[in-house]
Amino acid sequence: MVDFASLRDARFDDLKTASQAWQTYSKYLRGSAQVYATDVVGGIGKSGWKGVAAETAKREITPESERLKRASFTAFSIYNALAGAEQEFRRAQRDLRNAIAEAHSLHIRVGDDGSLTAPPLAAADRHDPESRKMWGETLRRLSGAMQTAVDDATKTDQRLAGALPKLFPERAWKEGLPTDLSDVPPLWPASDYGRPWGVESPTGRDEEVYRKVQLMALGGAAKGWPTASSLLSHWLDGSGSTKHVDVGEIMERSPEMQREIQRTLAQHPGPGKFDSGWKSANFDYRTNLDMYYAFNGYQYRVHGDGGNYTVEFYKRYNFGTAEEQRNPVTIPLAGTVTQPEISHLHTTGMARDYDVHGSSGFRR
Repeated sequence: MVDFASLRDARFDDLKTASQAWQTYSKYLRGSAQVYATDVVGGIGKSGWKGVAAETAKREITPESERLKRASFTAFSIYNALAGAEQEFRRAQRDLRNAIAEAHSLHIRVGDDGSLTAPPLAAADRHDPESRKMWGETLRRLSGAMQTAVDDATKTDQRLAGALPKLFPERAWKEGLPTDLSDVPPLWPASDYGRPWGVESPTGRDEEVYRKVQLMALGGAAKGWPTASSLLSHWLDGSGSTKHVDVGEIMERSPEMQREIQRTLAQHPGPGKFDSGWKSANFDYRTNLDMYYAFNGYQYRVHGDGGNYTVEFYKRYNFGTAEEQRNPVTIPLAGTVTQPEISHLHTTGMARDYDVHGSSGFRR
C-alpha cells in the first residue's frame, strides 16, 4: 500500500539499478545460449562424429541450450517488470508533485497525509457564494488528482508484487517464445506464464462475455478508435497469429511516442552505429485514447547507423489476470465485465493472446 508521503518523497534510483542489472544478466545468458548452441551442440556436427552415440549425445545436450534461452527470457521479463514499474512510479510521483505545486501556487497548505487547507479568504470572498464554490471545486480537483496518483502507484506496487513470484522457468513459456523479432523483446508478460490456451470448455457466462467484447470492438470502431478495434477483433478471432503494425503511422498519430523516440536518439548522437536496446513506454489516455486502448504499455527499440535508424515496436496483446487488478470494463447497453472474465476467453479457446510487432526505418 502506497501512501501520500511515501510517494511524494520516494527515490527510485535503486529500482532502476536493479532493472539494469537484470537486463545485463539477460544479455549474458543470451550470449551463453548462443555460444552453447554454436560450439557445444553445433560442435558435434562440425567434429564429424556420427552414429547412434553422436545422436544420443546431441539429444542429451540440446535441451540445455533451450533452458539457457528460457532463462534469458525470464531475466528479460524481470528487467521489464522492474523497469516498467519504475516508469509508472515516476509518472505517478510526477502527477502528485504537479498537483502539490499547483496547490502551493494557490497558497493551499498540503499536509503530509495529503489533506488540503485553503488559505484565509478575504472578506469579499468569504461572503461571495461563487468564490466559495470556486475554492471548493479547486480543493476537490486537487485532492482527486493527488488521490489518483497515489492509487496509480498502489496499483503498480500490487502488480509488481503479483508478477515477480511468477517469474520461475518451470511456470514460463507454455506457449513457446516469440520468433519473428530481430532480437529478444524485454517483455513476455508474467501474466502469460502458465496460461495454456483452449484447455477449458466455454460456459454460458463465457459466451455472454464474448458477445459483450464483440460489442466493445464495434463500439471502438464507431468511436473512431480503429487500431484498438482492429486489435481486439484479431484477439477475438482466436488465431493467435502475430499482428504487424506500421510504426511510422503509430508515430504520426502519437506525439508522445515521437518525443520518446527523440529522447532516445538524443542519447546516441554521432555518426556511428547505435542500439538503444529494448525500452518500455506507455501511451497517455489523456492525449490518445485509440493508442491507449490498443496498447497502453509497449516496448520499443531504436538502432541504426549515423543518420539512418530503425524503430521496432512490440506488444503482447492480452487482458492480464485477477492479480493485476485491472479495472472492469463498462460497455454501453451491455453492462460491465471484469478483465479476468475477458482474459478467460483465452483459456477456453474462444479468443487468443498474440504478439504485436512492427519495424520502420527513418532518418534523423
